[in-house]
Amino acid sequence: MLTALPEPVTGFLQRTLGPLDELPTTMLSDRLWEISDRSGERYILKQHRADTRWRAEHHAYVTWIGSGLGDAAPRLVGAEADQRLLLLTALPGVRAESLPAGSGTELQAHRAAGRLLAHLHRTPHSEPPVSGGDRLAGRLSSWVQRAGPLLGEHQRHMLREHAVRLAGLQVENAVCHLDYQPRNWMVDAAGQLRVLDFEHTRIDARVRDLARLAHRHWVDHPRLRDAFLDGYGRALTPGEAVLLHHFGAIEAVTAIVRGHETGNRRLLAYGAQALTRLAASTTEGH
Repeated sequence: MLTALPEPVTGFLQRTLGPLDELPTTMLSDRLWEISDRSGERYILKQHRADTRWRAEHHAYVTWIGSGLGDAAPRLVGAEADQRLLLLTALPGVRAESLPAGSGTELQAHRAAGRLLAHLHRTPHSEPPVSGGDRLAGRLSSWVQRAGPLLGEHQRHMLREHAVRLAGLQVENAVCHLDYQPRNWMVDAAGQLRVLDFEHTRIDARVRDLARLAHRHWVDHPRLRDAFLDGYGRALTPGEAVLLHHFGAIEAVTAIVRGHETGNRRLLAYGAQALTRLAASTTEGH
C-alpha cells in the first residue's frame, strides 16, 4: 500500500499521479516497486542509490529514448532528483532471459532486439561520429588496476595488451544502451519485444552494445547471433569484429571485479571463463 513506502517517495507519487488514499504496491527488488493507480495503469518506481546512475538514466529518457525507441521502451512519467526517483510506465510480458533455450521465441527475441538496437544507434546525438579508442583503453586499464590480486600476472599482461591495441583503433560512436542483453528485454504475449533499464546509456562505441551478447549469450549459440544481426540489418565489419574481440577483455575483468565486490559467484565464474576464452583466442592469433 502507499503508506508502506517511505514518506518522501509517497509525496513524489502524490505530486506526480495526484491525490491517492491507497495505492496497490509490489516491491520487485530493493528500491524498485510496481505501482497501480485507480484506473489500473501500471508503473515502475525506481530509486537509484547513486546520483550518477539517476542522472544517466534521466538524461537518456529525456534526450534519446523517446525518439530512438518510441513505445518499445518505458515512458518517463515523473522524476525527482533529490530522492533519485524515476516513475516509468510498466512494460507488459516477461523478461527474454526466461524464454526456453533454443526455442523459436528466443530466436525471434534476438532478431527483434537487433532491430530495436539499430533504431537506437541511429538516434541523433551531438558527439563526434568517430573517435579514438584511447578512452576505452583507459577504462580497461583502470579496471585491471582495480582488480589487483584477483588477476594473475599473465592475465594482467594480456589485458594490458588489449588496452594498447584498443588505444590505436578508431570507433564509431552512437547512443548505446551498454547493458543490452535478454534480462533487459521484455517480450509480451504477442511476441513484441521492448527494452528497459537505461542507467548505463551514453554515447559510446557502437559495437560495444554487442559485447555482452557476444561474450555471454552467443558463445556456442551462433544462431542467436545470426538472428540478432539479421534484425540489426547487417553483418559486422572486419574492424567491428576486432573491436568486439577486444571488448571481451573489458567484459571479463569487469565481471571479475563486480562479482568479487558483490559476492556474485555466478558473475565471478563468468569473468574467469571469459578470461580463459580470451587467452585461447589470443593464442590462436586474434
